[in-house]
Amino acid sequence: MERHLSALGGPVIDGFPWQTVGFLDAEPDFRRLQAELEEPRLGSARVSDAIVACLVVELARRCGLDDPQRPPQPAAEEGLRAAVHYVDRHFREPLTLADAAARAHLSPNYFSERFRVYTGASFQLYLQERRLRFARSLLASTGLTVSEVCHAAGFNSLSHFGRAFRRRYGEPPSRLRRDGSRGAPGTSREGHDVTVPTRIH
Repeated sequence: MERHLSALGGPVIDGFPWQTVGFLDAEPDFRRLQAELEEPRLGSARVSDAIVACLVVELARRCGLDDPQRPPQPAAEEGLRAAVHYVDRHFREPLTLADAAARAHLSPNYFSERFRVYTGASFQLYLQERRLRFARSLLASTGLTVSEVCHAAGFNSLSHFGRAFRRRYGEPPSRLRRDGSRGAPGTSREGHDVTVPTRIH
């Protein structure tokens, strides 16, 4: 599906997902697609791919996406913004790419691509960055143990948390807990800025 959408061009994709009415006449195509998928025969994969391609193009046309005078549709960007806000509010909870993609009403694969463009970071890197910043803030301002901070920030593994924290800030979380806050968040022990690009709305 993502391949067929990409073939239509950037401006069209930016308006995805699309909505239209009166698409019942495409029912025979959907039935043919279902038959090819449920009872594969010689060439079924090619036939199915062709049917999907035709349905995508037809749906795009019915939504008026081939009209040069049609104003850009903000649906996709609004969905991405909603997904980013969801991650920002729930990063301490178990979160998956599929969870965030559902908030944007996009498939996980397509959402992953658009999320990287929108925020400047992959979904996993963005999520980890949010958790690490929160963990560093807790270590610097509370009396929680490293283990308590690890789980409060959304990490399931103490060893993974330790490795990620050291890689991000240049020192283990236990050092920050022992010495207190040393330097502004987002700066390594050597003083080099290591901020990951993010886009918060």
